[in-house]
Amino acid sequence: MIKRLFFALAVVLMATTAVAQTGLTCEDPIPVDKNYKGKVDGPCELWYTANTYDLPLNVYFSPDSAGSVMSPEIYIDFTCTPGVYEDKKLDSLLTKVSIFGIELPMEFMCDGVFRNGKNEWDLSVSKSYREQLAESGITYNVAALIRVVYHESGSISLTPDTAFTSCMDNEYVFLSDTIEIQPNDSNRILVFPFTDWQNDSIRFVWEGEQTADVWLARQYCKFTPNATSSFVWDRYQLTAENPRKLQSQEIVNIIKEQKEGGIYYGKVIAPVAGKLIVEKIPMSPIKGGATLLEYGKAFEVTDANQLFCFPRTWAATEFVSTANKDLTMYMSTTPEFIPSVDATNLITYHPFSALNGQFYNSISYTEMESIKKSILDDYVYVRFQCVSKTTIIVEPWSTTSCANNSFMIRPNQPFEVGSQLTIYRMLYEDWKNCVVTIKRTDSGNLPTYIADTCEFTLSSSSPRVLKYANIKRKGSLKLDTATINSWVSRVDADGYLYARFTPSSSGNAIFEVERLQK
Repeated sequence: MIKRLFFALAVVLMATTAVAQTGLTCEDPIPVDKNYKGKVDGPCELWYTANTYDLPLNVYFSPDSAGSVMSPEIYIDFTCTPGVYEDKKLDSLLTKVSIFGIELPMEFMCDGVFRNGKNEWDLSVSKSYREQLAESGITYNVAALIRVVYHESGSISLTPDTAFTSCMDNEYVFLSDTIEIQPNDSNRILVFPFTDWQNDSIRFVWEGEQTADVWLARQYCKFTPNATSSFVWDRYQLTAENPRKLQSQEIVNIIKEQKEGGIYYGKVIAPVAGKLIVEKIPMSPIKGGATLLEYGKAFEVTDANQLFCFPRTWAATEFVSTANKDLTMYMSTTPEFIPSVDATNLITYHPFSALNGQFYNSISYTEMESIKKSILDDYVYVRFQCVSKTTIIVEPWSTTSCANNSFMIRPNQPFEVGSQLTIYRMLYEDWKNCVVTIKRTDSGNLPTYIADTCEFTLSSSSPRVLKYANIKRKGSLKLDTATINSWVSRVDADGYLYARFTPSSSGNAIFEVERLQK
């Protein structure tokens, strides 16, 4: 899916030709319209730009030569400087799609076809780039930059007949919205962004004297609201007394099972005027007398009978014990459970890791998404086992707390490597204009990741990872001055870069960080 996503992006940005000097540099790219047919004078290299809302379905490149053997080369990125993404919205997009292994800039070739008695080059997709972004929960417009290398002259033909480009200007329905419905209006098109609701339980409420039909369709907004339409996948019949309720897990399943992304098109048909209201259902009551955990608020654990809970809407959570005590956390779908590894209804359990005299436990976003699939209502129920009274603080693990929820690496001072969940920070000012060598002194390999945020995927292809290396036994990772100085634009607001390690052997490893002035 992701490969096709970028194919579509590359496709549209090929579809124009230079006017005067436009397109010769990244700073002056050619703006791409939705409709275009024209000529490319090659060989040449041109830059293009387009918003993802404007991307088409099919593009054809027809070389002047009948015996063409070289596809245009397409390099896709979002900035002129590879790897530098200062815009927060864009940076957020790249963080979300990093789980698919996207590495920018990306390079693509067209597919060769024999047509009209000669070799031609196509890029064709079944859906627009914008729609495929929506499948990943990314519902905003993004500008892109493309460098296209043409090896010969030819003609470009563009067919921008996508469903989304014809549906993008319709009315979105968000939580707490009230939509005025006119009698028998089958032309009113509403957009239901299910992805924006997936962490909540919602209900459709109808205020009107007679029954209203809510029709939902995928892919195409201009569908006919009847049971024979191939686009229609669901229909709700609403009365004032009977709202349609969707629990958060049901919304997740709708997105997953339909496999068409988080945006659906709807039409509301009623014989008389009325109002459609989309509202959040209040969370269910906490069971078993559990204490609700709150971010930043310390609480004490004295025995395993104490029951706590946290809401399913927590996407990524950091649990930190401020006392020097051994601790294990158990999570369940119900308050009626015993804190043991074989307990009934146990979701998972986590021993707290010890580092520098502190015990801590991290729950990643990916793991939290998995936990939510097991939850029966709105809460995860928690019990702790500890050797004596322990104070715990719950804090969100986010980029705003990277500096607080990570461990400092000092130049020329050994540090311990513990769990792969542990994140370390390095002050850029301590490293710039230096040659830095990270050495390992124990046995076994140690994959090492250096990134520009504490939230990043443990993948060498992640756009957040600046450097990856698998440090061998008695080996080292050497970073020269030019490499380190090139990271200045990636330093976070607190002046830090971040590192994580995935030890191949159990237990902690000891490293030295040498700061060597050139």
